[in-house]
Amino acid sequence: MANLRDGSVASSPTRTTALSPAARSTGLEPAPSKVSAALRPVAFEDEIRLENSQITVGVSPQVGRIVRFHRRGEPNLIWLTTPAAARKKIRGYVNWGGDKVWPAMQFIWGRLRPGHPGGWPPDGVIDGQPWQILEQAAHRLVMESREQPDLRLVCRRTIELSPEAARLTIRNRLVRTQPSPLPAVIWSVTQVRHAQMTLLDVAADRPELPDWAWINLTGRRPTGLEIAHPLAPDP
Repeated sequence: MANLRDGSVASSPTRTTALSPAARSTGLEPAPSKVSAALRPVAFEDEIRLENSQITVGVSPQVGRIVRFHRRGEPNLIWLTTPAAARKKIRGYVNWGGDKVWPAMQFIWGRLRPGHPGGWPPDGVIDGQPWQILEQAAHRLVMESREQPDLRLVCRRTIELSPEAARLTIRNRLVRTQPSPLPAVIWSVTQVRHAQMTLLDVAADRPELPDWAWINLTGRRPTGLEIAHPLAPDP
C-alpha cells in the first residue's frame, strides 16, 4: 500500500504476476468443468485482450479492472460475478470481481458514500464508473478513472504483458487533482477462483527461507497459514 495525504502522486509497488514453472507443476489447478448458464460469469463487451504465446489477459475499462488472466486455452483464474448476482446491488454497489483498486482505507468509506456509514460499500467512482483509455498497444494498456470528488484524485493503471514470458506487470498511481484533507491509499484487490495456494515473496533478511514460499490455503491447522512447500525461483 502507498499512502497519499498532502502530496500530488502516490505509486504502489509494482505488482508482477507470473505463472511460474514451479506453480504449474503442483497440479492443484481445478480441471475445466461444464458450468450451467445460471452460474456462468458475466461477460464484458468492452473487454480488451492482451496476449502472448503463453497467457491471455483481459481488461474492461467499463469497470476499471482486469477481468481475465489465464494460460492460453485454459479457464480464467479470475473470479467474476454472474449476471443475476450483478443485478442485486448491495447499497448501490456491484461486486463485479476481477482485479481492482480501492483508493482509501475502509474507515473513511462512509465519508465517500453519504448515507452509508459503517465501512461498506467502497468508493463508487473508481470502483464503479467507466475509465478512459489513455494508451493501447498489443501488450500494454493505460487507463484512468474519473475524478473521485471527495479524495480529489484520479487513479491511473498501467497493465503490461511481457511479449514472450508468462508475466504481467501492473502499476497503479493515484494523482491528486486538488488538495484534500482525506488520506488516500492504493489498495489493490484481486478476486480469484478456487484459491488453493498463494506464493509469497520472502524478505531478503530471512536467508534461511527460499525466495518464494508456497502457502497452503486448504489446511485446517489452528495456527493459521503454513509454509507447505518451498519453491525455487524462476530460472
